[in-house]
Amino acid sequence: MTSPTVSLRQDIQGLRAVAVLSVLAFHVEKSWMPGGFVGVDIFFVISGFLISSIIVRQKDRGGFSFGSFYLGRIRRIVPAYVVLLLAVTLFAILFLAVDDFKHFKRSLVSALYFNSAQYFGSFGDYFAPQAYELPLQHTWTLAIEMQFYLGLPILLYFLPKRVAQWAVLFLAAGLLAWSEYALRAPLEAQAMYFSLPARIPEFMAGTLLALFSSSLRWSPRVADGASLVGAGLVVLACVGLSESSPFPGVRSLIPVLGAALLIAAGSRSLVGRVLATGPMVWIGGLSYSLYLWHWPVLAFTRYYLGDYSIPGLWIPVLLLVILGLSWLSYTCIETPFRQGSNRRLATGLAAALGLLLALTVPARALNEAVVIEDLDRAVGNSYRKGCHVTMLDDCRRGWLEQKDTPFVLLGDSQAEMLNLFFDEVGTRNRFAVNSITSNSCLTFLGLAATDPKGECALQSRNAKPFLDRARVVIVTGNWASWYNKPKFQSAMNAFLDDMEARDKKVVIVVSIPLMTSHPGRAERFRRLGLPLHTAPEPSPEFGQIRSAMALYAVGRPNVTFLDLSESPVLQTPPYYNDHLTYKDEGHLNRYGAREMGILSSDTMGPMLKGLLGREAEGPAPQGR
Repeated sequence: MTSPTVSLRQDIQGLRAVAVLSVLAFHVEKSWMPGGFVGVDIFFVISGFLISSIIVRQKDRGGFSFGSFYLGRIRRIVPAYVVLLLAVTLFAILFLAVDDFKHFKRSLVSALYFNSAQYFGSFGDYFAPQAYELPLQHTWTLAIEMQFYLGLPILLYFLPKRVAQWAVLFLAAGLLAWSEYALRAPLEAQAMYFSLPARIPEFMAGTLLALFSSSLRWSPRVADGASLVGAGLVVLACVGLSESSPFPGVRSLIPVLGAALLIAAGSRSLVGRVLATGPMVWIGGLSYSLYLWHWPVLAFTRYYLGDYSIPGLWIPVLLLVILGLSWLSYTCIETPFRQGSNRRLATGLAAALGLLLALTVPARALNEAVVIEDLDRAVGNSYRKGCHVTMLDDCRRGWLEQKDTPFVLLGDSQAEMLNLFFDEVGTRNRFAVNSITSNSCLTFLGLAATDPKGECALQSRNAKPFLDRARVVIVTGNWASWYNKPKFQSAMNAFLDDMEARDKKVVIVVSIPLMTSHPGRAERFRRLGLPLHTAPEPSPEFGQIRSAMALYAVGRPNVTFLDLSESPVLQTPPYYNDHLTYKDEGHLNRYGAREMGILSSDTMGPMLKGLLGREAEGPAPQGR
């Protein structure tokens, strides 16, 4: 068999179709093809082979130019990519709630200079949308490709071919071993998935094919066998792997070797002839645009639905939308700019990038202006006071003139949510509360659902001196995540026993019912005139949670159970006086927290100060 070359390889176009269809199937419904994400790895092998073949062939002919190479990569990737960013940004300005748009804009900035892989590799904001709702998350693969292209021509151009063969082989093997070792640390899984060094071996599998192509002269029978083995490996990866599999590491060898065997077997092999059929070649030609457009369509849809699952009747409509956008992108953007003059490329890119950059600067203000939201109601973590995640100089809330603070508030983000509540109650009743909290962390128990950065452990240690000094310890959290877990139950009882032995009073607070869907998003959709797929309602589990937490106060004279859900502010959630009171499913916004504090100050203040066994320190100040 003749060695594989880069020209007229319709079987590779068909392999591109396999790659994009597997990714699409996985992203529409991961149960259809649990390992369909390996389509990305197949793309990397194809890119490594084709780009390396171009470099080696031009070098052998003495006609390689770094400028022409990088210009070709720009032609192939950047025009459609910039148009995608522009279109997604315009839609995000209209569609995303203000708090969610903040996260989108950060991802947009990273995507603009092909840094998405690094951005999403460290992405973990507690209040951010779910990963499947992030419309630019898929741009990480383009960032990886562009970064790889920066170094590949230097390696292949300056090293003799024989040296390059061994250099690529050893580099790929070393990085593969390193990535497998790094994956054994559970906290590194996300960073490794988006890591350029962990993905380089996949590109270099294709590079090795290009470098050794002259020695690949298989008989038709061997080529047929290799193609069948390659197809089997690709199928095995698509159905045998899943998102819970440590990846990439050595498991990436399954799809990578499969793709490499299919490329090496060539278009005349048994499987190669199937891949080179008309429909597969046509889909392969659209593969880049299909990849670009499918994810934002699915992400915005899931954002609107508030759920990963997409109703069955929606799926064919979404697939038609994706196909239509991809065809327009291919015919109106990809092809003209790939084949057009340098002047057309420069003019078009300058116009598109200029518009995108001009839109990016005021994007947040535009997002806020399209649907007017009272920003005072959009709660954030950048409070002037209160020690959330990071310790500040002053952790007090409420009446700041009180230096000796006998109260401490401990818990997760639902405790932090009450900072404005205690500002109102404390100011009106002349006392302060030290607030030490951290996301997804019960700081008084040192328990966290996950603690990848060690924030919970650190903040729990920071809370200990405040806990030791306090006379009244106020604890609250997202009890829905904990109340029925034996680990929490035993830790909670041990904590209460310890507080009783140390003669400290404990107030267990149940604050708000969780909502079944995101209230802020629902409000934006309502103002845009869109029908609500799922209206936010209080979780039916709340009554059970409240009863379970109330039991901890039974038989413990030093423990008080406080149910804030009885506040007038929470009688018609997520609204009070026609104002939205929730930031998201599980947190009040500033308006809700402040109003609840105002309405509770006459009862809450005396109750808390009564636990100290002394009278108030003077008349409460008037007004807010």
